[in-house]
Amino acid sequence: MLYKLITIILLTAVGFLILINYLAANFDTSSFPPVYKTNLVKLQVLTKEDPLFYDENSDVLLFAESAQALKEIDQKIVSSDNTYRQSQAGKYQNVFPQGWTIWPDDFLLALSSIYKATALFLEQPTGQNAQRLFYWYDKATTEYKRSIALNIDALEKILAISPERQQTKIVFLASATTPQTVLHDFLLIRKNAEELEKEISERKSCLDKGECPRKSVQTNNNRESVVKIAFNPLGDEILGINRTSQKISGPYWADTNCFGSPPEGDKYSYPFYMIEKASKKEDKIIPSVIFTNTKYYRDYRRIANQPVAQLLLKHGISLRPHSVLNDYFCTDLSYLPQLYSQYLGKGQNKLNTMPYLIERTLTYSNSLLYNLSYSQKPYDPLYLLINRSAYSLYFGTFSQSIWRLSETPIFLIDGDFSKFAAKEGYIQYENLMALGMTKEQIKKLNSLPRLDEVYQKELGIGF
Repeated sequence: MLYKLITIILLTAVGFLILINYLAANFDTSSFPPVYKTNLVKLQVLTKEDPLFYDENSDVLLFAESAQALKEIDQKIVSSDNTYRQSQAGKYQNVFPQGWTIWPDDFLLALSSIYKATALFLEQPTGQNAQRLFYWYDKATTEYKRSIALNIDALEKILAISPERQQTKIVFLASATTPQTVLHDFLLIRKNAEELEKEISERKSCLDKGECPRKSVQTNNNRESVVKIAFNPLGDEILGINRTSQKISGPYWADTNCFGSPPEGDKYSYPFYMIEKASKKEDKIIPSVIFTNTKYYRDYRRIANQPVAQLLLKHGISLRPHSVLNDYFCTDLSYLPQLYSQYLGKGQNKLNTMPYLIERTLTYSNSLLYNLSYSQKPYDPLYLLINRSAYSLYFGTFSQSIWRLSETPIFLIDGDFSKFAAKEGYIQYENLMALGMTKEQIKKLNSLPRLDEVYQKELGIGF
């Protein structure tokens, strides 16, 4: 009897050891339930070949810092705007739902965490690291979907209150959009969120069942032709650049109709410079973008009835340089990732450009706060929702690691709206020369204070 018992114990122990060896050879038991190691390898290959929310060339530290800074300024702007909105009776008093933000800040913050989780999983493809990656995939998609849902909610409320604004043209420099066009794009972004959810579900199935479909994301880039603008730069003294203290890269070409539509062809391709200058933040190099062939100015005497003009005229500024490359001058900002991608020289899906795009937005977002304090009234909600949101950038419509649909947003309506520029006081260098200004006079305009500096002086901030 004792012999049989010992035999059973020994056989059980041997069987257990065999089972342990089998599990060690075929399963990863760092997570529960355990997963086949072959499935982990399949998921690792898929993640490397078709990265989701990830670009290995991203500056993850800059990404996290810039996204956090964007969230902080976003909260201040929305809070200040809401204070004035609630204190003044108006039909748009309650159009922004609870939790609405100008930019999808929490989604952008999740991307920096995905970078770390993806890099760890690619280096160590364990079950535990896979689960950590899926946690951040789900988090990012939830925030992405939540942000666009809040945008849709706000826009639908505005159009329900003012249905006549659906086809109202929101004109930029030489391009325009309509709220109806933007609503179409928002709904398409929501569809992309659903596609992201589907993609994550398939990747989970890849891990659990080894079913890993391979698919290439094809974007709709069926442009017939591009009209390339020849490189014919203005002098450095007019452009306001100093090659001794600044590093000038380029020219780089990027396609856009933000500044006019060609009579033949689908888009213009303009040459740009990238200007490297140290940021105040830890001496980081944050490149800025300028046109090479022309420069824009704004004549505030032509729009003297506008509050911003009254402010600048009060401070003795009637004409000053103005960057027309800021986010709020177009709803199709895909030319910016094109430029930064060329400048960085690495990364196929352009997601590594995102921290630099955020830094650009940060450089002039304080003026939104200053204007609220100066005007003592809220913004037109469409201005925040459409002009300032840069939705073509921050919902990743330019990167295949985020955009999983073959269809792309419309962004702009057809037509040439270049007459708007003159009506709003925007003129180019060539116009100033035609009006009789000398190069020396135009050059001196580069030393005028920035708009945010004028606001600070007027409001007594920092003085």
